[in-house]
Amino acid sequence: MFGLEFLDNNTAIFLALTTDYNYFVVFASYIVAWIGAYAGLSTIPSMRYAESVTAKRLWHVGGSLAMGSAIWSMHFVGMLALSLPVAVHHHLGLTALSVLPAIVASYIALLFIERDNYTTWHLIGAGIILGAGIGIMHYMGMEAMYGNFTLVYQPWFFLLSIVVAVVLAIIALYAGKFNVDAEREQNYQLLRSAALVGAAITGMHYMGMQASYFLAIDHISHTEANTSHSMMTVILIASTLFLSTLAVVSNIINKMFIKLLLAKVEAEASTQAKAEFLASMSHEIRTPMNGVLGMLDLLIKSNLDENQMYKAKIARSSAKSLLALLNDILDFSKVDAGKLDLEVLHFDLRSLLIEFAESVALQAEIKGLEFILDITRIEHSMVKGDPVRIRQVISNLVSNAIKFTETGEIIVRAELVEDDNLDLIFNCSVEDSGIGIPKKSIKNLFQLFTQVDSSTTRKYGGTGLGLSISKQLCELMQGSISVTSILNKGSCFSFNITLLKSSQSKQVVPHIDVSKLSLLVIDDNATNREVLRGQLEHWGCCVEEADSAAAAFLKLESYFDNKSDLFDVIFVDMQMPDMDGATFARKIRQDKRFNALPMVMMTSMSTQGDTKYFTDLGFNAYFSKPVTGSDILDALAIIKSPASDIDLSQPIITHQYLASFSHENSELDKRELDENSNSSESNIAIDEIDVPCQNFSSKIKVLLVDDNRINTVVATHMLNEIGLNVTVAKNGQEALDTLANACPDKPFTLVLMDCQMPIMDGYQATRGIRSGEAGHQYKDIPIIAMTANAMVGDDAKCFAAGMSDYLTKPIDMDILSDTLNKWLKTN
Repeated sequence: MFGLEFLDNNTAIFLALTTDYNYFVVFASYIVAWIGAYAGLSTIPSMRYAESVTAKRLWHVGGSLAMGSAIWSMHFVGMLALSLPVAVHHHLGLTALSVLPAIVASYIALLFIERDNYTTWHLIGAGIILGAGIGIMHYMGMEAMYGNFTLVYQPWFFLLSIVVAVVLAIIALYAGKFNVDAEREQNYQLLRSAALVGAAITGMHYMGMQASYFLAIDHISHTEANTSHSMMTVILIASTLFLSTLAVVSNIINKMFIKLLLAKVEAEASTQAKAEFLASMSHEIRTPMNGVLGMLDLLIKSNLDENQMYKAKIARSSAKSLLALLNDILDFSKVDAGKLDLEVLHFDLRSLLIEFAESVALQAEIKGLEFILDITRIEHSMVKGDPVRIRQVISNLVSNAIKFTETGEIIVRAELVEDDNLDLIFNCSVEDSGIGIPKKSIKNLFQLFTQVDSSTTRKYGGTGLGLSISKQLCELMQGSISVTSILNKGSCFSFNITLLKSSQSKQVVPHIDVSKLSLLVIDDNATNREVLRGQLEHWGCCVEEADSAAAAFLKLESYFDNKSDLFDVIFVDMQMPDMDGATFARKIRQDKRFNALPMVMMTSMSTQGDTKYFTDLGFNAYFSKPVTGSDILDALAIIKSPASDIDLSQPIITHQYLASFSHENSELDKRELDENSNSSESNIAIDEIDVPCQNFSSKIKVLLVDDNRINTVVATHMLNEIGLNVTVAKNGQEALDTLANACPDKPFTLVLMDCQMPIMDGYQATRGIRSGEAGHQYKDIPIIAMTANAMVGDDAKCFAAGMSDYLTKPIDMDILSDTLNKWLKTN
């Protein structure tokens, strides 16, 4: 059988040599088997949790080598424990080959049991293969021995040795079912299993030795190939050291994997809990806030006396401040939970910055601050990115600058440059002349809930969330934020983000050819002069500067005396030392040499009655700072156009006046507007022209579906305010019934649907309407989500259910009106 000799009736059993064992070495052989089995089995968790196939296979091979080497080493250590009265030698080639069955069997056995869940048949199969591998390796190792003897086997003990190996292997692998998460219990499992695998290897070996008989002979063969016991001892010691090291390293790595796995499970559970809490908190906060703000808006529109109106507006302002704070907290929570996603929309970057500057200019003006916007280095009007988040970052920085600056100026500089990957890098800085930041506080400035002054007596309020959120938003947009500051002199916050080029991008060019104009800028503030000059020179104008009204007058006299052409337009600042802008204007209008020169007033301190005041002084145009580039261009176009081409309805040009008609007669603008409206890109984040609410037909019927009584009252009053008839349903099932039972002659036109409701939620109701459960005529009715669910993905969930649009609570009256106009007009 396989070249092995077995005892029979003709065997001379009296020739059997006497054998003896060194029991210390026998015990050492078991320890070697245990260490090797431990090293091999400890790779199972590493195999399970490996992130790549390559890593998994490397652990698999390593475990197979460790266990196979353990079987092989144990055998030959056991053979060193055997004493015979004759010399024993080993055939080197066969000795080396004998390790292969052990390694292959270990590989197959580990392949069975490395999976998270394996069946009893997997276990039995792995045990049979591992037991068979141990047996094959043992008897190959026995055949590698030679000397003055013949080796024969007792058949029954031979079979019993294989059975012992298989049974103990199955028991050992069953003991090592690593399905327990606890690290301590898993270590015990590993030790028990390794001990049993070691017992299987050792038990099979010594049972096999009981089946072995060494019969004496008179001569020795194979003398040309032999290995001494000393060489074998060296090899076995090296193998044992290797296995011991591998066992220790495997144990360390195994523990690391277990800790990482437990940490991953805990982190996932924590993230899930955060997400669920955040969604719940967002909904629960926005629902009552919708009632507060909605009722205050309706109250302000009612007939209140002066004192009542004052109190109502303060209440509304406070409610909006609370909502802003809540939004900051929710934004922080979204970023922290990894739930904040960015939108990528086409938008006009210059318009965004200009509109933002106009919105904060009043705050700066109230504190007597100069607000300067420099966008001369932005040459692309259209880009792709998240305009809401960009504005949020800038707003946080500018709000802080206004808060911490008592006197001086706030400068916002922006530029757009192309990087090596052909993306656009938006660089923006907000510089102020405020109180500055101590050096020791700068390093912690962008941490959560951190403020320079956190004492109870601090002068400036705030949560300490704004800068942290700004930092996280910049990083989300593949950018960064930094700050430099000098205490008591001011700070400069700079950030950069990555934007994409827009297919609708075009270079910003003036509507008239201003390259031939000669302009004079008068301002005592060097930054103001620099920004305005940069903008004008960017368009090709020839620009001169004067740092005071007196210097400007001397320049004009010099030009006149030298018979040089005077300036086409003069830009004049109002607040200047010695001689302010008003005094300069009177002096110019009283001088026959210069009284025909067009002048544009730019002031940071606007008050009621300024328009008439500057008109009487002889100014052609008047603007409050910051002045937008489009206003400057439009003003220049009107001032330098022949009088017959412009029908001026008022004697001075202002921002409001330009907004009323300056682009109506431009064929280029009409053409561009038409192109944009017909663009295949549907998600363009450009503010639309405000359209007053239409007078809706009395035939229009709106179904409002909401289970919250306060929200129902608020929404009903809002809809009645804009002239719509409303029917209320308290849940999705009631909405389906209401639509199904509606009079065919007076059908519903639109549905406003809340999402979270008892009995049937808004998602189920919408799917029911779309599938025809409320009647075939309502399958395409506009359904607008009006919900307090404002988390990332909530809008997509609404659209997936079949809703047409999405509004978040608190509901803004203007946004509601615009949305209704859009869908009712389309319908």
